[in-house]
Amino acid sequence: MTLNSFCHSTRASVVCALLAITTLVTGGATTAQSSPQPSIVSNLNQCKISQLSVHRVNSDAAMGHIGVSYAFTNISSSPCTLYGYPGFVPLDAKGQPLQGVKTTWEQRNYLHHAQRHQLTLAPGAQASFEVVYNHISSDGQSCSESAKVEITPPNTHDHFSLTEHLSPCREISVTPVEAGIIQN
Repeated sequence: MTLNSFCHSTRASVVCALLAITTLVTGGATTAQSSPQPSIVSNLNQCKISQLSVHRVNSDAAMGHIGVSYAFTNISSSPCTLYGYPGFVPLDAKGQPLQGVKTTWEQRNYLHHAQRHQLTLAPGAQASFEVVYNHISSDGQSCSESAKVEITPPNTHDHFSLTEHLSPCREISVTPVEAGIIQN
């Protein structure tokens, strides 16, 4: 069976895509090499939820906006890396996402600015991020109130659940994780 017929007959698109990329990168060479091939090593020591804890650090308010900072702490005995934006979902009392509130990921929000960097967290080290939301409704209606929030470390699927009473109107802006603790 040829590679073409394999890809079409089994619909193994991911495998075929990886094979195609490998062929492009190696120039079609099929001989074994004694040195290791380049790979994405940053995922090998990516922080897992079992290596982290998360807590609320501080909050600030200005012009109808509230900013809340959260910190991940490496509670393991090994360094691990974080890169990018955490997941952040406000939940109602029934554990459902708040209706009418969307989360956006931005390097700059009303109160803070952060760049995406790959961070290596030594044991005990911290990395933080900030969420900012408007808590004053423009139409006179009350804003939704969360009972909890789900916080997902960057590049993972598991999440933490924290009791948290936020009252966002329409949108929550989340910054990328950065080394240390954000000072508001």
